[in-house]
Amino acid sequence: MIPITIEEPITWNKIEVPPAIVRYCADWTKENPYINNTAYVELKLLDCYWFKMGYYNDEGHLKINPIPVIPFYK
Repeated sequence: MIPITIEEPITWNKIEVPPAIVRYCADWTKENPYINNTAYVELKLLDCYWFKMGYYNDEGHLKINPIPVIPFYK
């Protein structure tokens, strides 16, 4: 099976999606992740990967901390 790599939502580093999650998301979305898909299909698959890899909390929101804003002027 060809590995699927995505950017994870916290550090945006490239990570490999486990094959079991790729299979689950392909079955759940009814989309083939190994072909050149539209942006909409890629977003559906990415959302499924992030969900199954634990990047969402119990309320369905991404578990990311807000980036602190540093004021330019004081």
